[in-house]
Amino acid sequence: MCIEIENYKQHDFFNYSDYNQIDTDTEDLINTLLNNPEYNLKLNKRRVPVVEIAKVLGFNIYTTKFNEYNIKSTILI
Repeated sequence: MCIEIENYKQHDFFNYSDYNQIDTDTEDLINTLLNNPEYNLKLNKRRVPVVEIAKVLGFNIYTTKFNEYNIKSTILI
């Protein structure tokens, strides 16, 4: 797992009810990941590289096509 997540685990998530703080912390974490040259993540204007970030975080990525549905993408955890 990446060092950013290990550092992020220091938060007390049980008392995490301030949505503004959650947004701020999440944005800080994303920016830290995007700015780490080791991961080679590139922010393309308005698109966050979600799949690439998930890979950095240690998630396994599986893809499939939904030919019969009008679905552009979906993310399951």
